[in-house]
Amino acid sequence: MNLDKLKQLSSFTNKDLKLHYNIKYPEICIQRLKDKDKIITIEKGKYTLQDSTLSYATQLINPSYLSFLSALNFYGYSTQLSVKHTVAIKYNKKAIKNIKFIRVNAKYFFGYNKINYGGFDLFIANKEKLLLDCLLYQNYVQVSDTLELLKDNLDKNKIIEYLDKINNINLIKRVGYLLDLVNIDIYKYFKYKIENNNTYVKLNKNLIKTKNNNSKWKININEVVNL
Repeated sequence: MNLDKLKQLSSFTNKDLKLHYNIKYPEICIQRLKDKDKIITIEKGKYTLQDSTLSYATQLINPSYLSFLSALNFYGYSTQLSVKHTVAIKYNKKAIKNIKFIRVNAKYFFGYNKINYGGFDLFIANKEKLLLDCLLYQNYVQVSDTLELLKDNLDKNKIIEYLDKINNINLIKRVGYLLDLVNIDIYKYFKYKIENNNTYVKLNKNLIKTKNNNSKWKININEVVNL
C-alpha cells in the first residue's frame, strides 16, 4: 500500500482508510501495518505516520492548545523537559501516548494562536496567556519556570485585558507582583480590587507560607524568584 495520502494527515482512523483507499476491511489493513511497524497507535482507533507528537497533539480534540511546560519549552523559555506534552482542553481526559491533557475552565479558553508546525496546524497559547495559565494551574508548573517568559517584553495591555476577562483576584495578585519585578506596573488598573481584598495569597499555592509578604499586592512570597 502506498501511504503517501496518509502521510498528509496528522492522524487518521479506519474511516480515512475507506475514504482514501476504498478499503472494505480497514481493521485488517491497520493490523498488517502495525505488524510491519508502518504506523503508530495514538489511542484506540487513531493512528499516525508522523514522528513528532506535536504534529497531531492539538488536533485530536477541538478545541485544544499547547500550554504549560510544553509551551514554555517550545518558545525556549525553559529547558526543563516534560515527560508528556501538556495540552489544554475543556474536559477531563486520560493521558494518551506522549500527551497529558489538562482540563482548563471553559471561560479561560482563549489567548492561543494557530501556527504551522511541519506542515500541520499547531494551536499554542500566546506568551501572555501562557503566563496566566501557568499561574492559574500551578500543579503543572513552578512559578520559577516562568522567569524567562516574564523577561520577554510581555504585552501589558493584553495581560490587563486577559485578567479582566478571567476576573480571578488571586491571579491578579500573583501576576501583578511578578510583573513589578520586570518593571511592568498594572496596579492602577486593579487597585480597587486589591484594596478591597485583605487576604494574602501565596505566590506558590503548593508551598508553605513564609514570613515574607508584599503589602502592595498582598502576596506571601514563598518561592524564590530571582530575575
